[in-house]
Amino acid sequence: MESIAGMIVWTTRAKKDLDKIIRFNSELFGSEKAKEIAHTIQRNTDILTSPNENFTEIGAVDERFSHLKTYLQKTHCPSL
Repeated sequence: MESIAGMIVWTTRAKKDLDKIIRFNSELFGSEKAKEIAHTIQRNTDILTSPNENFTEIGAVDERFSHLKTYLQKTHCPSL
């Protein structure tokens, strides 16, 4: 199967969720550790753009965007 590599686009909701994670972890671990956790989350999404990985068989095609020229697929990333 042809490898599909693309870019990660963080939705507004995802950005807000990441901000909530930072605020939550800031209270528990301090701001530096909270930022480190957020950066780890961001770096771990980079694997989804790797041409060496095949993620075409996981997740679901998002039919709401089927009219677009860009292929979009929803995936769920479990907790780290």
